[in-house]
Amino acid sequence: MIFFLVNNSYQLYDAKLHTSLAQSNKKRVNLIVIEHSISDPDYSYFGNVIKFPRFSYKTPFKSLLRSRLIRKMIECDIEPTENDVLFLYTEHDPFNQLVAILFKKSGAKVYLVEDGGFASYVPLCSERSESLSLKEKLKEILMRGLPELRNSRFYKVNGVLFPQMSKEYLDGVCLYRKAHLRRDVKSFLVRRPICKKIVRTSGTLIFLNEKIYGLYQTEESYMNFLDIILQELCKRFVIVYFKFHPRETDAQIQRITTKVLNKYPTIKIIVEKKAIEELVDLYKPSVAASYFSAALLNLLDYGIEPLFVYPFVPSLVEQPSFKIVTMLLNNWGYNFPNEFSDMVPNFESGLSYGEGENSRPSLIDLGSR
Repeated sequence: MIFFLVNNSYQLYDAKLHTSLAQSNKKRVNLIVIEHSISDPDYSYFGNVIKFPRFSYKTPFKSLLRSRLIRKMIECDIEPTENDVLFLYTEHDPFNQLVAILFKKSGAKVYLVEDGGFASYVPLCSERSESLSLKEKLKEILMRGLPELRNSRFYKVNGVLFPQMSKEYLDGVCLYRKAHLRRDVKSFLVRRPICKKIVRTSGTLIFLNEKIYGLYQTEESYMNFLDIILQELCKRFVIVYFKFHPRETDAQIQRITTKVLNKYPTIKIIVEKKAIEELVDLYKPSVAASYFSAALLNLLDYGIEPLFVYPFVPSLVEQPSFKIVTMLLNNWGYNFPNEFSDMVPNFESGLSYGEGENSRPSLIDLGSR
């Protein structure tokens, strides 16, 4: 049996793509949901759908009690065996790790799948972890309060924490693009399911916002550069659609709208909360722009050219995470725009999956071995 473990709308969407391939090969796929941000979920593609609560660092004792429920359900209701395979997209939630470890201890195979892009590649390709602060060390201790996670750790890059479980519980990491990994784990190059190319509307762009303020930039710097970038895009594109990140609060959305977006009459805000991959056929952009959103890599499958704008923000370019992103994009053949005048409706990124993409196994093929 094949299981997918998902936390958000993108992961659910990607799992559905792979499940469609599995169904054509008459393979049953079950779904485990530990929800963080899923809008209007459609679970009809899957067999059984098992839902677990998410872990909370704010209420660790409650989470410890919930972990007992998860253990019991896996042992009594799911009963994984050596014939099962679990695909999970991230180790970020400690309960994701708990599920994976319990599957592995039952003899199942466990694979980590690329979570849409750079959130997966950055910690995998970073040479070393940064030192943890006292607060972060205490948070790590809380995570290790789950007995199965006593060997898990926090890996820190550019001030961002990436929880990681011990390598003994992973059979490998599945990637869509080649990368030199620094983490001691086996990697598998797999192919993405084939997506139907959309009929693009020339002169139309979607901007995918990211919550980089307070993390990689101050809010003031973020507002300033967002204003500059959108001004340049509005000069060259007839319509600019703007999609906020799911983690942005109503207050943050209101401030950005008031201070920046309302200046430009050709900007239209996307209100749907679905994954962008489910919306592109509705808006039909020719180009998608963002700082370093993972979705830009995936939208290329639909014929939409990805435009990374972080190189136009000097304070971002020299930060560790963005240096890794630049290295990866260069290796994948990306044509960086040198100046604002390069950001045009007929922009061509040159981005590719590399040689032999069609001969790679799918996740379902890997899970059937």
